[in-house]
Amino acid sequence: MKKIMILALIVAFMVSMLFIGTSCKPEAAAEEEAVVKAAEEEAPAEEAIEEVEPVTIEFWTFGEFATAQAMIDSIAEFEAANPNITVELVGKPDTEITVGVIAGASSGEMPDVYNLALNTGYEMIKAGGLYDMSAEWNTLSAEYKAQFAPGVVSLLNQDGKVYGIPYTLYATVLFRNLTVLEQAGIDPAAGITDWADWLTQMQKVKEAGFVALPNYSLDGWLVMHYLGGVSGVTNDVVDGETTLTVEQLAKAYTFIKDAKAYGADMSPFDAAATDLFITDQMAFYEMGPWAEAGFFAPAREANANFKYDFVLMPGETAGYNGGVHGGEFFAIAPGTDSAKVAAAIKLAVFLADKSQVLKLSLEFSGRACFNDEAMADPAMDEFPLVKLTVEAATMGMTDAAYFKNFPLAVRQPLADNAASARDGVMTPEEAAQAAIDAINLEISK
Repeated sequence: MKKIMILALIVAFMVSMLFIGTSCKPEAAAEEEAVVKAAEEEAPAEEAIEEVEPVTIEFWTFGEFATAQAMIDSIAEFEAANPNITVELVGKPDTEITVGVIAGASSGEMPDVYNLALNTGYEMIKAGGLYDMSAEWNTLSAEYKAQFAPGVVSLLNQDGKVYGIPYTLYATVLFRNLTVLEQAGIDPAAGITDWADWLTQMQKVKEAGFVALPNYSLDGWLVMHYLGGVSGVTNDVVDGETTLTVEQLAKAYTFIKDAKAYGADMSPFDAAATDLFITDQMAFYEMGPWAEAGFFAPAREANANFKYDFVLMPGETAGYNGGVHGGEFFAIAPGTDSAKVAAAIKLAVFLADKSQVLKLSLEFSGRACFNDEAMADPAMDEFPLVKLTVEAATMGMTDAAYFKNFPLAVRQPLADNAASARDGVMTPEEAAQAAIDAINLEISK
């Protein structure tokens, strides 16, 4: 009997083990099936990346950039890294880019990515020529975004929208003819403390038989050279009116009037003005950095005795510098083709990066840009004017109220009334009031 019971227990045990082993198989099979399924789901994704439809984007940039070897190399590098994207590089004058984008926005035929001046931003918004890339900008790394000057990043971010990526910049500086200053008994190393000190130097220049400077009342942008030197000035629009005040503008007009006695009645845009500076007959010339490449550097190569330098624009008070500054940015065309928009943004992000900006800047013997990391690179130490320009762009005033209703036509009242103040037709205060009224009228249109 005992033997029978033991045998029965053994059989029961074996049967139970068989049942347990069988019941585990569905779980193992399920796990194996899940792994296989996951692998199958990943495979199509990899195939999708390889089979992305080719896309061609059109990039409008400034003529000199389009023919630069650095730009050509950058586009080739980008296309090699993104074989599904072809870039059509088109060079145009800045005004043609602006007109072309505005016209294209209404017809629906626009380039996909383009370089624009910051002061055209509002025109572009009205025309529907700017894509809000806030969603894409917010996905970029903090490290990437930290490359750029914080001030311009803030300007490109308006009311929760991001209108582009910073690119190149300019700022006005003061060129000084060292030969004229020395012959007038002025030590260039002493610098210029403020407007009062500058007027004293102008008087010495005049008494020594030279011309101090051209007439900077003939254009609104030129007036901003001095207006930017008034403490507290901001070029903005709040509640439909300019933030410029009558008191601030009157100070700039007063300086323009006082300087008239020592200057020439010609525009700095006139070739006669640069000729006077190059031939050691004029002491001061205010302009953007392009004046050196266009006029002064070639003149120095032709005449080793031609000596000049450049300093920050003096301001009304000591320790406060003036001038006007602006720049350009990468803009993206709004569109229903999401593939083109994505490719355009990818190109802009690539070209605005330090490595690409630095290459382009160096090819142009130093080109000032909003990429602070590129401008701080040791390779830029060879270009002191670029360093000064970048510094000057943190001072003075912007050349417009960016991305707000501030048409560039407001510059005309600045110039018209500057001339009235300079010539004594109106007091500086009267002229300033007339200018502010006209500017606000223009803004209200």
